[in-house]
Amino acid sequence: MKRQLYFIIIFLVMVMSSTVLKAQQEAQFTHYFQNFNAYNPGFAGVKNSICATALYRNQWVGFKEVVNGETYTVNPRTMLLAVDGYIKALHGGLNLIVYNDKLGYENNTGVKIGYSYNFYIRDFTLGVGFNLHFLDKSLDFSKLNPLEPNDPLLMQRSKQSDMVIDGDLGVFLLKPNQFWVGLSAVNLLQSKAELAEASNLKLKTHLFLTGGYIFPLNNDQFELRPSALIKTDFTTVQYDINLQVYYQGMVWGGLGYRVHDAVMINIGAQPFANSLNQGLAPISFGYSYDFTTSAIGRNKVSSGSHEIFINYCFLIEKKTYRSGYRNVKFL
Repeated sequence: MKRQLYFIIIFLVMVMSSTVLKAQQEAQFTHYFQNFNAYNPGFAGVKNSICATALYRNQWVGFKEVVNGETYTVNPRTMLLAVDGYIKALHGGLNLIVYNDKLGYENNTGVKIGYSYNFYIRDFTLGVGFNLHFLDKSLDFSKLNPLEPNDPLLMQRSKQSDMVIDGDLGVFLLKPNQFWVGLSAVNLLQSKAELAEASNLKLKTHLFLTGGYIFPLNNDQFELRPSALIKTDFTTVQYDINLQVYYQGMVWGGLGYRVHDAVMINIGAQPFANSLNQGLAPISFGYSYDFTTSAIGRNKVSSGSHEIFINYCFLIEKKTYRSGYRNVKFL
């Protein structure tokens, strides 16, 4: 009980240590707790498995803009494919992420390739890793509708793009079926994309802190899984808090809150979870909906945000963690 109280205190400190938020450069995910390697390279390999995750997010649905009589969809949309796997000969995991992130008339297509060295300390696995980030950033100036049409920067009526290289670092600590905590920094080099003669778009360094705990209930039939994600670009801070309820390790539902932005609901299933494979479900999938609480929602600019994911995992080798139906994919 003391140990559980200790982790509750840590969880609350993470939440209460945050301040006011604003939208940031990095893509936003409601299913951050199903998709750690998207922002923390230290996560690669810590599950002792090979996993592939596909995710699609359509944020602020209905957000449009009319330019010269034509209507354009300008809300953020993100597609992501993430693969990570433990490689015994490398004493760690490899990470591959391919993504496309659209925001207004800006388009970002990127690839991240990384490695995480895995340490085993009693029942804990600690991953320390890095990513190389290759990003193609483009902006279609022809569709911009500036307030100052004579601005020399915006008088260019063409689509411009630039390729940049950056890097990420991260650490991730996991105790299977009990808790996790991770800390990472992305875009450490703060590379600049030159999209116009007078414009250098610098990638901002972002810091991510995440943690969660698993509380078994009712003879292990149910589990409560509180979690939090804090992210900052060192100018503003944003945080998500979530609570999932799992039943027999096979289905779940949950609620979340992103301060000043949204109330989230999520549901999902891992129909083949069982004790024969250490609880690692080969297939899992989920859906979330964000009720926008910011001015975007209050002014009925958007009806909300949708997000779906599907994941496939299989173990590399058997470990000696305690048996049960719990799913290592979902920690």
